[in-house]
Amino acid sequence: KVTSYPNVPNTDWLEVYYDAKDLADGAATSVDDLTPSGTNDGTATNVTVSDGAFVFNGTDSRISGSITQSAGAYVHTASLWFYTNDDLSELTENKTLFQIGDGSTNTSPKIELHTLNRIYVSFVGNYVFATEASRYIQGKKWFHVLYTYDGGPLTLNNPALYINNTRIGFSSAGGSQVGNTLSLGANPQLRIGCNSNNTGVVNGKIANFRLFNRALTSDEVWQLY
Repeated sequence: KVTSYPNVPNTDWLEVYYDAKDLADGAATSVDDLTPSGTNDGTATNVTVSDGAFVFNGTDSRISGSITQSAGAYVHTASLWFYTNDDLSELTENKTLFQIGDGSTNTSPKIELHTLNRIYVSFVGNYVFATEASRYIQGKKWFHVLYTYDGGPLTLNNPALYINNTRIGFSSAGGSQVGNTLSLGANPQLRIGCNSNNTGVVNGKIANFRLFNRALTSDEVWQLY
């Protein structure tokens, strides 16, 4: 007898894991951290659960949490599944999939969908972006979005952004701190579905958010996808 098993992503170095897969449909208030240690629980505000995903209303929804982390060039990978109701080429407000930190310059990594039809990996005042984001993410479909950062200077090659397991090339870098290394504050806040100021809320769904404290390999990216 031959038995096959699906690839299960390694939970080593996993700092935060939020998922709605076992939650009943309806309003969500608290979000359990599903990592083995389970120490970084979150709080849901104006978020509902539908079919195993967190639903954000585009106005004032958010999942708020924090991570226990020393300050500095935080090596990390962020991974999530994302469904948007928006057409990225017609956005009138920047939308943030997640952000770590308080929003200060060069301290606060995030993935942002921009009104200029771009997708940014930004540390705030130190960023890279890909143009024509609507080529990679379309409305009314699920997409896997992941990026890795190895702790060095921000360049067009670091961080690495993957959408549906395909690495996306950045077209430009910029900001007042362009090219510097991330300088994360200690024990930073975490926001899912919005930015550090609880604005820029996505209009759609997020599932299976994972934050690792190392840069994953391309094989591990594929496993998560």
